[in-house]
Amino acid sequence: MKSLLQRKRFFIGGSIFLCLVFAGCLLITKTFTIVVYIEASINSEEDNIGSEYFTLEGNDVWEDHRDEINSIESVEFAAKITNQEDTEATGQIYISDNGALNTLSAIQNNASLVLKGIVIPPNQTVVIEREESTQYLMNFEELKAQVESGDFYVYAIAENVPFHIVVAESLAVIVSFTAGN
Repeated sequence: MKSLLQRKRFFIGGSIFLCLVFAGCLLITKTFTIVVYIEASINSEEDNIGSEYFTLEGNDVWEDHRDEINSIESVEFAAKITNQEDTEATGQIYISDNGALNTLSAIQNNASLVLKGIVIPPNQTVVIEREESTQYLMNFEELKAQVESGDFYVYAIAENVPFHIVVAESLAVIVSFTAGN
């Protein structure tokens, strides 16, 4: 039979646990990963910049936990990018809450560069996997802020001119975040 001391310790430990639960002091967090696809291609040339709107609205996991987010842990991309020029292109992805940027200088001066250095050979397609995307990632704090806002515009350009790149409709944004009380 359990000793009086063992019962007393169990009672005290259980009481403290219940007090923490009922007082809301027990922190319970969980990490979630969501994948959101941009449903249209981004077709960009130096004099005709393409962009697409990205939103987390409508994603059930995001909607269920948006008000409980503790931190954005990672943001990764998966993309298929085609260079339609006879010269090599070095692709870049910019983001902004402004969907009216339509020139190279407007994008470079007013949007945030989040992916840089994606080399695409002439008239070829490259596929960037999510694990690989982190080597191109820049301005993570700005990217996190835009993700936390729930929506932004994505712009695809190349460092060198002339360029004509197409980011296929399979562009995925993968967000991992922790949420809880």
